[in-house]
Amino acid sequence: MHGKILVIDAIATNRIVLRVKLAASHYEMLQAGSIGEAMSVISSSVPDMILCADSLPDGYPLRLLARLRKTG
Repeated sequence: MHGKILVIDAIATNRIVLRVKLAASHYEMLQAGSIGEAMSVISSSVPDMILCADSLPDGYPLRLLARLRKTG
């Protein structure tokens, strides 16, 4: 494995396509459909990189970034 990538997107099809492509490149992929799900995933398994859609059902990616910075 090369590393863990968290993909955050409300559209499941987008997450599925990225999971297939990243798995083929030997990355471990974590998935979330919202900021709340992403925070839960991050608390149990810290990713090496985060790919995030520009709009999510429960907020904007900049809010996620602010929350991540606060948690350290």
